Amino acid sequence: MGAVCDDDMYCWHLGFGTPGSKNDLNILYASNLFRSICQGLWPPSRPQKNIAGFSLSRFYYLTDGVYPDWLVFIETYKHPKNRKEKNFGKQQEAVHKVIERFFGVLCHKYRMMRNPCSFWYADAMANIKDACVIMHNMTVLETKANSTGTHTAHVAMDAAETEGAGATTYHALEPPTDYKQRVNWLQEVGGQVESREHHAQLQKALVEHMCSRAGDDIVGESSGNEFESQ
Repeated sequence: MGAVCDDDMYCWHLGFGTPGSKNDLNILYASNLFRSICQGLWPPSRPQKNIAGFSLSRFYYLTDGVYPDWLVFIETYKHPKNRKEKNFGKQQEAVHKVIERFFGVLCHKYRMMRNPCSFWYADAMANIKDACVIMHNMTVLETKANSTGTHTAHVAMDAAETEGAGATTYHALEPPTDYKQRVNWLQEVGGQVESREHHAQLQKALVEHMCSRAGDDIVGESSGNEFESQ
């Protein structure tokens, strides 16, 4: 399975394949979500923000080292060379653990998700997976709706912290309706998504941004990519 979730563990996408038939890259290329990203159809809006001199116009996803070096995928440095890269790795690894917790919570809440299923029909497994994720998301939304003032305080703190750096604005996507213009637009979007050059630029910009936010705090040691060995 391959999943996309936010820091509240709300699942936005969960790719599924029969046991043993797919690895991370196969799931990626078979993913309807990733296909929509390459076609510029997802997400329905884009950010407009300047990060350390880099103009961020696309959302990116935190991944491990198995994914390609594309603009929409950001991973840690395998061999961090300085304090800035170590700090970036530490921050990225902390956020990336959310997806590990998501799978753990899902399997803990719904025992059916962790039982052997090699002899089940694929349609039945897909229905069970969808049902469990829907119930999990309902729980997350209910928890957020009943959250205490602590969550509100964190949101206000984040808003105050980013105020000086420039607010993030968003604009809705409007694909061309003309057939020829749409084909050209899809080619342009696909080229941007798979750009290794933009990937390196964004990664360096995030390193500088994270370092500036850390300030004079002591940066803990990080392996750079602890998930690679898992």
